[in-house]
Parts: sequence; structure tokens; C-alpha cells
Amino acid sequence: MKLKNWLTIFCTVLLTFLACGFADAFELNLNVHTGDKYNVHIVNNIETNMSVNNREVQLKQIVDMNYTLNVQDVDKDKNATIYYKYDSIKVSSEAAGQKMEYDSSQSNPQTPLSAIYSSMIGKGFTVKLDKKGHLLEINGANDILNGMADSMPGNEEQKKAFRKIVVQSFGDDAIKTMLKSSMGYYPEKSIQIGDSWESTYEIKAVYPMTMTSTWKLLGEKNGLLSADLQARITTTPDSQGVEFMGVKSNINLSGDCVGSFNINKSNGLIQNGTMVENIIGEIEVSNPAKSEEVKLPIKIVAKITCETAKQ
Repeated sequence: MKLKNWLTIFCTVLLTFLACGFADAFELNLNVHTGDKYNVHIVNNIETNMSVNNREVQLKQIVDMNYTLNVQDVDKDKNATIYYKYDSIKVSSEAAGQKMEYDSSQSNPQTPLSAIYSSMIGKGFTVKLDKKGHLLEINGANDILNGMADSMPGNEEQKKAFRKIVVQSFGDDAIKTMLKSSMGYYPEKSIQIGDSWESTYEIKAVYPMTMTSTWKLLGEKNGLLSADLQARITTTPDSQGVEFMGVKSNINLSGDCVGSFNINKSNGLIQNGTMVENIIGEIEVSNPAKSEEVKLPIKIVAKITCETAKQ
């Protein structure tokens, strides 16, 4: 082959690599504006299987929730003050042939789930986030907790025990976890198509867990960034477990999570996406008064879908 042809091929290959190397890099940030309102719709479909006395027990639960993000202020440093308000909740729970349902759009005070969820509707909390989704301030969560605990039936001892669980599920730490899971995907550095980045956070709920996530930016189309998620989930080693009315329980779980999302490049919010969690392990239940301890194998599969729309 003539030298001229070799030079042509070499230059073509070189220019291709240069074009890839100088692809536009950008920062992916939370970029909302004062007065913006967004509706977030999340559906969590959970199937839990446990083995109790060599019998398989299955629990199915669907939680369908809508809440509003009302951007109250964005300062000069791009820190956003946002009011989160719960608009509607539908819950369907089925176990051992028994089914319970709650729908905030209907009047059903006899439903046991109503005592837990009805007090949340119309209430919310205010947070301040920086442009990378890091939580700077949180206010108003206690109003939700007090309403839930006060509406729960039972005596004072039962309400006190229930309040403790409510704090673990809906208190400041739990809300911080929710914000981290919904806003914790922003990379700290500039990225371009094909890049990956990681985030790690603790899930501080009834049973604390740790989630280590790897995000990968796949492409861009019509202002949407497509990204994949792969994560590992493990029980936090120093978890103290839960005690309710003298019965203690602890949990040892591990699993993975895979997801696919479209992120709005303009405002940095997830426009839509789906992820699936597969978790296995066991629950240790003990009653010190009776010197009893039972280990229950457990498997959890959760499919979560989310969608954000500007109002």
C-alpha cells in the first residue's frame, strides 16, 4: 500500500480518537428555579417470602404514592429550598389470605392502614439541597410523625412503641435516606457519555442498610440522559435491631439492585425510571421473657417505578 494511503488511514483513525477524546463534558446538577412545581409518582411493588415453622408465608404489598416538589427559593449558590408535600397514597397489602387496602382519595376510616397513612396526606416537610443533591437543612418532619402516632389506636404503651418505629421509618434520618436515594445520583465531577461514577449511602429505616451504587451514562436524546444503575445492598453491621412490646428482632440481608433511568439534562431530575431489588437473608426474632429465639429465612423482590412531571 502506498505511503499516501497509509497516511490517510492513520489521519482518519487519529481524528476519530481525537473526536472521542474531546467529546463535550458537562456537570450534572440539580438545576431548578424558584416557583417550579413538580409531581412525583412512585410505585413500589414488593413481594416478600418467609419461612415460618417450615411453612412458606408470602406477603405482597403495593404502595402507590404522589407527592409535590414546590421550589420555594434558589439562592446565589444554587442551593434550593423545596417543600415536599404528600398528595395521595394507595396501599394494598395481602398476606395469608387476608387483604388490607387504603386509598387516600376515599373515605375508609375502618381500614387498619388508614391509621398509619391518612395523617400524612396534605402534610410535608421542607428541605434545603445544594446543587449536588446534598441535604443542608430539614424542617417539619416531626409534624408528620406526631400525626401518625396520635392517630394510631391502642394504649399509651403501644403508642410509645409504635412512635419509636415511626421515627425510624419517617423521621429525619429516614427522610435523609429518601432524599439520598432520590437525589444521590449526581456525580461530583464533570462527565461525558460512557462515564461511570459511584455513590454510597446508608438506608436509615427500621433496619439500617448500606447501598453502594454505580451509575453509568449511556447516551443523550431529546434532552434526556439515559443512565443505568447497578448496586449492592447489605445490612449495616452495627444495626441494633428493633424492639416492639418486648419482642426484639434483627435482620441480616444482602442483595443487588439494577435500574434504568432517564434524567432531564436541563433540571437534573429523574424524569422516569425503573429499578428492581433482589434481597435475601434472615430475620432473628427473640423474646427475652420466654427465652425464645427464631430465625426466619426471607427473600424480598421489589420493583420500583418513578415518574416526574412539571406542573
